[in-house]
Amino acid sequence: MIRRFNILQILLVFLFSCDNSAEKIAGKEITINKKETISTDGISRTIANIGIEGMTCLAGCARNIQNKISRLQGVVSCEVSFENKNATVEFDDSKISENEMISTIQKIHGGQYYVTKVELEKFVAR
Repeated sequence: MIRRFNILQILLVFLFSCDNSAEKIAGKEITINKKETISTDGISRTIANIGIEGMTCLAGCARNIQNKISRLQGVVSCEVSFENKNATVEFDDSKISENEMISTIQKIHGGQYYVTKVELEKFVAR
């Protein structure tokens, strides 16, 4: 006998598969590397590649982090990759710092997510 699932059942199974009880990675230092480059298009901007541990699913974890970071003042764009365990954020460093983004990520779901590294590239206009 084939059992048919309705949309609500599938959604509930999917939502509960996102485990919010992931082990916290405590006591580890965050590596921050900074690099400055001359902008080829004449536009100043800063891009951060942020390594994130603790994500257990694409829909719940990655999208939640992406939505929270995208709403911060000074963030131009944010894309979180569950597969690569990172976020790529373009931001105005006069309005927000990498430390504010780190803090925001690590406060989501009571500290479920942990930033492992930040690689900053600042493009300076001539």
